[in-house]
Amino acid sequence: MAAVAAAALCEVWRSRRDAGRRRLISSSSMMRCGGVGHVGISVVCSDVDNMAQIENLVSPEYDNYEVVLCLDSARSAARMRHIVSRYRLLKVALPLHNDLPVVGVRAMYRTPHGAMRRVTLIDKRFTSHEDALDACVNIASFDYVTSVGRDEYLYADAVDMLAMQIGEWEPGEVDMLQCPGAGGRVVSRDMAVEHGGYAGMRYMKLSRIALRRGCAVDRYRIVGTRSTIVHYAAIITAVAAAFVIVGVVAGDMALGAASAATVVLVAASRSYAGRCRRCRD
Repeated sequence: MAAVAAAALCEVWRSRRDAGRRRLISSSSMMRCGGVGHVGISVVCSDVDNMAQIENLVSPEYDNYEVVLCLDSARSAARMRHIVSRYRLLKVALPLHNDLPVVGVRAMYRTPHGAMRRVTLIDKRFTSHEDALDACVNIASFDYVTSVGRDEYLYADAVDMLAMQIGEWEPGEVDMLQCPGAGGRVVSRDMAVEHGGYAGMRYMKLSRIALRRGCAVDRYRIVGTRSTIVHYAAIITAVAAAFVIVGVVAGDMALGAASAATVVLVAASRSYAGRCRRCRD
């Protein structure tokens, strides 16, 4: 029991350490790297239509940054109309050439030239999430892309940190930036095309690419209400089971209460660690 409690406390310590790293990097990134502004990042999304999440994704003020959404108007017509209206998107011509072969693209919408928030919306028949992400990569404007799934949010300073870490290397030296913890991967657009898109990148050999590891997470996940209820129900069940089993087997209710308290400590520590990961600093 002591070992389990110690492991939970270690997880809390690691989460606090990561939060401290994010603050340190955020405060010093512009001073330590003069090439940050030259690193362009495109966030690509498949089937993301939650307005709260989209608002989070478009909130960074980093200059060379854009959000590319891919939705199917046959499945999300009302939400697509709302996105077009919210960001005042204009219908534009489809690209003549595609670096990655995709099918079912009906239309494309973009924010007006000079708009502060750079958003692109692709209307495409849904075939797979990888195919949708490839459609986003085809029209991505910048050299690096990172995919964000449903209910995944970016930390407030995530884009600046990613650009800073990539900018510490010479141009073209970073094929992939691997973010720890709940983070994801930032890959060069050229590498994504070379490996045949997101489906092909599943099978790529990491030893053959220039892989760099970041030192702070870039995103966090928000779980649904149902998952939260199941999570806490499991915690309550574990506490009750520990109290009953240990008390019955040992014949000592004090020992059972101590076991239950240990389980509560573990659960509370993990919950606190999760809040540390989701904090916006």
